[in-house]
Amino acid sequence: MNTAGELTISKIRLMQIVQAIENDSLKEVTARISLLISQIQDEMMQVRLVPLEYHFAAYPRMVRDMAIAQGKEVDLVIQGSHIGMDRSIQTEINESLLHLLKNAVTHGIESAKEREKLNKPDRARIKLVARREKEFVIVEISDDGRGIDIEEVKKTTLARGIITAEELSTLAPEEIVMLITHPGYSGAKKVTEAAGRGVGLNAVRVKVESFGGTLSIDTRVNKGTIFFIKLPLTMAVIQVLLVGIANETYCIPLSHIHETIKISTQEIRTVEHHEMVSHRNTVIPLIRLKEKLGFHLHNGQNHTENERKGEIDGRIPVIVVETGTKKTGLIVENIIGQQDAIIKPLAGILKKIKGVSGATILGTGKVVFIVDVPSVV
Repeated sequence: MNTAGELTISKIRLMQIVQAIENDSLKEVTARISLLISQIQDEMMQVRLVPLEYHFAAYPRMVRDMAIAQGKEVDLVIQGSHIGMDRSIQTEINESLLHLLKNAVTHGIESAKEREKLNKPDRARIKLVARREKEFVIVEISDDGRGIDIEEVKKTTLARGIITAEELSTLAPEEIVMLITHPGYSGAKKVTEAAGRGVGLNAVRVKVESFGGTLSIDTRVNKGTIFFIKLPLTMAVIQVLLVGIANETYCIPLSHIHETIKISTQEIRTVEHHEMVSHRNTVIPLIRLKEKLGFHLHNGQNHTENERKGEIDGRIPVIVVETGTKKTGLIVENIIGQQDAIIKPLAGILKKIKGVSGATILGTGKVVFIVDVPSVV
């Protein structure tokens, strides 16, 4: 894998050099070498892909044993176990999936008496579903239990000082539910049934995000809860778009990009302090990537100066990214081009940098950061 990665970096460098040389024979052989290296990459990734069944097969017995110990009747339904995923990601994420399943049995599923009162079937159902979506694997863990009481979550977060009442009032219901993944949420000595799902969920979210994935929750009281985990298929090679921001180069994974557009400053509208643009009969919120990554803290240039610098034919480049069903426009200064990238994880103090999920090495040998799109939007 390391050798294939180094080959890719060398390939990118070679192609950059060849572009500056007018030699058809050299370009032809370089294109052939590039194709062969891409095939090696694909084959190496296929070797690392292992069916999810490798870990999923152990879950039914674990769920059954836990249910019996708690006097509950629970069926576990598994779908999509044939889907392949990088074995290193599977191994790392296995503990998080086990934790969510245990939470579903212990805190999600009601007792037999409670289910009878709610006219629910005696046997509860937990579903573990995996599916492919572009270059990602989506894993859903759902139950038909009691759900998460948002009002209880509000009380708990306020009581433990996780958030202020003013901050809480600005959050949407789905954002309030995500507060149960806060590191301080499970610090109480006594955990209520509604707030019980907070135990250890911070560790699950941190693990998922360490792979550039996302965790989201959908819940309804007395109907059940669904945990959505979105993970990359592999951590080896990805396609990225290189963009320029404040004289620096950044990478945006192509798997998140819906399209690239150019807009004029006159098209930008401000609604409740948020910038928007109308495109294809849809209003798209805008984010200035330079500010999001903290560059505005270090220089005094205003928006107009930055926009003028990045204008192409009087228009500003915008990268429209897609996370779930949400589309957002990222304003950048210029678009450099597309290429393969070898993901290098961040370690030590670099892990704390907000808005980036890793780094890669360009053909020139320069190290550039990969934008963590879900955390930015």
